[in-house]
Amino acid sequence: MPSRHSRGTRRASPPGPPGAAGARLRYPRTLAAAAGILMSALLLLLLEGGLRLGGFGHPAGFYIPSPGPAAWETNPRFGWRFFPPSLARSPVPGYLDEKPPGTLRIFLLGESAAQGVPNPEFGFGRLLRLMLARRHPGRAFEVVNTAMTAINSHAVREIARDCASLAPDAFLVYMGNNEIVGPYGPGTVFQGWSPSLPLIRANLGVKSTRTGQLLGRLPELLRPDRAPSRWQGMEMFLGNRVAADDPRLPKVYDNFRRNLEDIIRAGRGSGAAVIVSTVAVNLRDCAPFASEHGRDLPAAALARWEEAFRRGKGLEARGRPEEALEAYEAAARIDAQHAELQFRIARRRMESGETGKAREHFGRARDLDTLRFRADGAINEILRDAVASPEYSGVYGVDAELAFSEAGGPAGGVPGADLFYEHVHLNFEGNYLLARLFLDRLERALPGLGARGDSIPVPGPEECARLLALTPWDRAQAAATMVGAMSRPPFTYQADNDSRVAALREEQRRLVERAKEPGAFEEARATYEAALEFSPEDPVLYRRFGRFLLDAGEPEAAIGHFTAALERYPGEPSLYADFGDAEQKRGRAEAAEARYRRALEMDPDLGRARSGLALSLATTGRIEEAIAEYRAVLQSDPGFTTARVNFAGLLARLGRLDEAIAEYRKAAEADPGGSLARYGLGMALANRGLIPEAIAAYREAARIDPSFSAAHVNLGNLLAGSGQPGEALAHFRRALEIDARDPLALYGAARALAALGRGAEAAASLRRALEIRPDFAEARRALQSLAGD
Repeated sequence: MPSRHSRGTRRASPPGPPGAAGARLRYPRTLAAAAGILMSALLLLLLEGGLRLGGFGHPAGFYIPSPGPAAWETNPRFGWRFFPPSLARSPVPGYLDEKPPGTLRIFLLGESAAQGVPNPEFGFGRLLRLMLARRHPGRAFEVVNTAMTAINSHAVREIARDCASLAPDAFLVYMGNNEIVGPYGPGTVFQGWSPSLPLIRANLGVKSTRTGQLLGRLPELLRPDRAPSRWQGMEMFLGNRVAADDPRLPKVYDNFRRNLEDIIRAGRGSGAAVIVSTVAVNLRDCAPFASEHGRDLPAAALARWEEAFRRGKGLEARGRPEEALEAYEAAARIDAQHAELQFRIARRRMESGETGKAREHFGRARDLDTLRFRADGAINEILRDAVASPEYSGVYGVDAELAFSEAGGPAGGVPGADLFYEHVHLNFEGNYLLARLFLDRLERALPGLGARGDSIPVPGPEECARLLALTPWDRAQAAATMVGAMSRPPFTYQADNDSRVAALREEQRRLVERAKEPGAFEEARATYEAALEFSPEDPVLYRRFGRFLLDAGEPEAAIGHFTAALERYPGEPSLYADFGDAEQKRGRAEAAEARYRRALEMDPDLGRARSGLALSLATTGRIEEAIAEYRAVLQSDPGFTTARVNFAGLLARLGRLDEAIAEYRKAAEADPGGSLARYGLGMALANRGLIPEAIAAYREAARIDPSFSAAHVNLGNLLAGSGQPGEALAHFRRALEIDARDPLALYGAARALAALGRGAEAAASLRRALEIRPDFAEARRALQSLAGD
């Protein structure tokens, strides 16, 4: 009998529980998987730590620690979480300390309309602070503008969460215009549309890490040709139309609602009152950007619709509005989904005094617009519902949409150009109204404010304009900015754009002429001084006063105000660029260079500092260095027209006329509303001997800016030299209307008059030129020649 220790035998194992053998097999695998996960996490932590130690990446929060005396400053790269770096927008520069006792800190949350585009210095946040200070003397208020261009509720939610840790007393929410075209929307150009809110938030969380930022850069580094090159405003969205019945919209609205709820929770969780407003948009004077027909419209029906629509437009053009309305309504019976058709019906209803019906059609035109740059009816209903929800206490509502309609204006009952520049951005009167609406709610929401302020009236628009130092120069600059924007697509696709741009140009011309009237400079200077007397610690006012004096040719006085601003905003790099501009105007190019370099040390992406540096380098004869700086700034921002015009001017002075002409043309293309590029182009073309093209360029410069005296003079000179003295004389006389003491215009007019055989008038013009400028040799020789004849 074989021994039990025999090699050929095996002891039987005792029976175990079912699956025990499988569990023993899986246990090492589970350990291996856990070890793998742990090792991956460790490697990611090491990578993250290494990237931070190596200086790669950037902080992702809206506020970051300030290197200056302030505790916090806005993060200029906050937008990189939501946009490619080449397209990223930045917040308004701002600084915060620990909140002083007794101060009320109010955060303004929203998009470009809330920010105050085109001029945040006169946005509703600045007006609100002024109203509060006027109504509640002795109380300290901080109204902090965190709004940004092109963002939407996905970004506002992140901003609100950051602001919640900074002792807020109130959140003011004014957002909704960018839900479809902003980050993660179906009409965006910044990244792919995502319907999943958890996925969006996970993506944003990853981008807040240095590892996520590295991964986000890889597509750009591997395929730089696919990276968007520059910000082009609303023109970038032309191919991203979203119809009113697009199946993606319900998810967009749901995401907006959930983001809004989180913003409210962040505010209430910090103890702040939350005031949520509906969004007002221009209905009456903003035609839809794009229209589409209803789905599955048969070809025969489409043909009938087009015939009725064309007939209506023709009747409208011939001044027969009642018949035009009949034709439009016939088209609507075939297909009522066309946004421009609804807008035209609304206009005709408005003309006939049917304001209620007109408002309904204007609203439909907005909601049917397939380039969705305006908050629609669904967005505003979500905002109203959030305020009405019993889930939240301490949440207050402002119905700006309703209040702007009730404000009336010349047409009564439908908001338009009396309150807006274009589709959503408010003019001063619109910003005043919005600030007034928020003031009423804020005084109810914050304990003690309402009763204390009731005895002091709210300052009116004129008083607010004085205390913010709103001058004709500022209004003209804003008008010029909007003319430039509205001279590009998609505005040029709007049915009413030509008339609106013409009206804005006329307003700009009127404001410029008013700013040049005798005594206007002294009046504006006194306005600034009075504003600073009321707000002696306002760095924005000091800086604006400095820029005003610099533009008026007083760089030494400007430096004093820049210094005062820098004492209050010591970490602001753009102020060092202001100093550089002032030193440049003083003829101190080396001092200017030092200021620009300091600005670039603080913010290497500050394009105006790099452009100024290039100018100072060129002034000191370091031409190749200047050219390198110009190329660098234009590579990072090809749409920076001031830098491109200056670069073109340098090339022209170097005799590189073909290159200069090319750069001027690029600047003109990038800025359809800019006159300087056309003026420079005219000079370069004339020097190149291309006289007909130069005349065309000067004509365009004078058309864009009718008060551009030098454009009229140069155009007159070329016309006179081309045998057109009559037209030349008209331009010289226009230049003299602008500046009656311009010796070059007087000399040019004399040449044209002489060519027309009007010698006595020519001699009188020459004598006047010599009175103003006795050393004007060409005028003296011309006068002697006339006397000899």
